[in-house]
Amino acid sequence: LRDGSATAGRNLFVRGAMLKVTGDNEAVGVSLTDSKGVVTKLEDDMIATNKPSELTLLIPSELVDGEYTLTITTQYTSGALLKSPRSASTTLWIGGKPTDGEDDRPVIE
Repeated sequence: LRDGSATAGRNLFVRGAMLKVTGDNEAVGVSLTDSKGVVTKLEDDMIATNKPSELTLLIPSELVDGEYTLTITTQYTSGALLKSPRSASTTLWIGGKPTDGEDDRPVIE
């Protein structure tokens, strides 16, 4: 995630460490939780690239613009699978990151 924003219906590239989504626990996967607590879990085929240091995710086209929590849950480790899944989360804005109410257009005086 570079600027923390994404577009519904488009790909999102995520880079990091130990990201590969794998394991048999039902919690394993990628989800987006909106500000009202509604969780959208990505289907397996919406994870186009699933590598230890890189994920390419297809953001569901039906998501409305706003703030979400992107959570990646996996049992992946460099050795055998972890017994319990672990998660990493970050804030993601669908439709662009808000500007805190400030107008960032140039001012002409």
